[in-house]
Amino acid sequence: MNAHHHPSMAVLSILVAILASYIALDLAGRVAAAREGFRMAWLVRGAGAWGPGTWATHFVAMLAIHLPGSYSRMWGGLWIG
Repeated sequence: MNAHHHPSMAVLSILVAILASYIALDLAGRVAAAREGFRMAWLVRGAGAWGPGTWATHFVAMLAIHLPGSYSRMWGGLWIG
């Protein structure tokens, strides 16, 4: 298969992953320092940052790759919508 990547989009995907991981781990790290009533809130916030961050990383990475053959972006938009 002759696939190729757009280097700038691949780098953007890596930066999104780093940023999402930093935010999620920072929020999750506050769990240990939080008082008893706020621990679950910090944990949920950390998970809430990690999930969309993982999705965004995957989305940008998929935009970076170009595979041979035809693909209609309209169908991809229907899956998102």
